[in-house]
Amino acid sequence: MTQVELGQVLRLQAKLSFRVWYSIVNYIELISHLGSEPFEIVRSWFRRMQALCGTNVLPGPEWEFLERLGLDEYLDPAWKVSTEKVSVLVKGIVEAGSIDDLINWTVEVDHYRKLRATDEKSFHDALDDLRKLMNGGKLRDKPSEVTSWFVGGLANFFLIIRPSRNKWHYRILPQEKQEQFRKAFTYGSGMLFHAHCIAVLEKTLRPQKKVDPNDLNDLLQLLLIHDNRLFVTKEKLYRKYLTLDPGVQRVISWEEFLNPVEGS
Repeated sequence: MTQVELGQVLRLQAKLSFRVWYSIVNYIELISHLGSEPFEIVRSWFRRMQALCGTNVLPGPEWEFLERLGLDEYLDPAWKVSTEKVSVLVKGIVEAGSIDDLINWTVEVDHYRKLRATDEKSFHDALDDLRKLMNGGKLRDKPSEVTSWFVGGLANFFLIIRPSRNKWHYRILPQEKQEQFRKAFTYGSGMLFHAHCIAVLEKTLRPQKKVDPNDLNDLLQLLLIHDNRLFVTKEKLYRKYLTLDPGVQRVISWEEFLNPVEGS
């Protein structure tokens, strides 16, 4: 977001009284660049984020989504990041004169940099598995295979295996819990998560198309859509969601956000 765009949002915020949030995913993405990018640049990202969001921090999407499903018993407590702690760390970076003013920053950054690299590799591997499964075919030709890959593969890894720290797997969940997990992708934020995944796949599985690891961040953050939260994006793939149940239509374009229709 440019400085001009930030000003547009702040003016709209003053007029309509909404709150803007960042999530743990945003925090991980930014802090993982600390030490590899000039400190002034990284600090400017955090300053912009704090100017827009203040201390409004959303939890990790994996945790919140499964907690809403009543499946948080399968998540490792160490996976839950304290939003209060994140807020304090962001404030420290914003106010620091240099990277030397930050305490134990290397431990924090090494952890998230490693997590980011692991996630990128896992996302690449999952899409490579699907490419082999499709063998040059189209998604619509093998709907059951794609669904099995999505539930037992991608969603299983990022929402069960990884957050449980390898203690749980979709296949070893009790039958009723498996059914609960499967159904979660047919309504609400789970439906949006699934819809975006299919949209990304249709784009990514084209010949010679490279995998964009940032697509994974978009996927996961869609799980945070709940109640009166909206997900605002410049991504054109959002149009794919217009065919969904209007009751869960909470993805809007940047243009719609900055120019709301009266009464919407």
